[in-house]
Amino acid sequence: MNFEILYSEERDFFVVKTSGLMTGVGFVSMGQALIDHNRFSAGHNVIFDHTDLNFRQPALSDLQKVRMFHAENEKAIGNGKSAIVVNIGLIDMWNLLWSKGEKIKTNNKTCVFDSFDEAVIWTLGLDG
Repeated sequence: MNFEILYSEERDFFVVKTSGLMTGVGFVSMGQALIDHNRFSAGHNVIFDHTDLNFRQPALSDLQKVRMFHAENEKAIGNGKSAIVVNIGLIDMWNLLWSKGEKIKTNNKTCVFDSFDEAVIWTLGLDG
């Protein structure tokens, strides 16, 4: 799994672009790199662009690694917004994936989109 972390100074949020095959190790590496970023602080808003990520077959153990990372880093993550962007028609698949096992416990507000522009609008609070 590959990822790139970009910071928008103008809008004060992060965009994390992922690609390749989803793995628990990859997600944990991505999360750690994000919270270690010199511009990141607890509560920052993040758009996770997973439109180039293959998330069709991760093992339950991979999902558990991601859940454990969230639990161990809740304070560093904070209570910002996390917008998840997937390809058109894959929102239900993304939600079904994360319905397996325990729910991620987080103070983050999370929403899944199939449009990057809609994710930006929601993240910036321009949706009403």
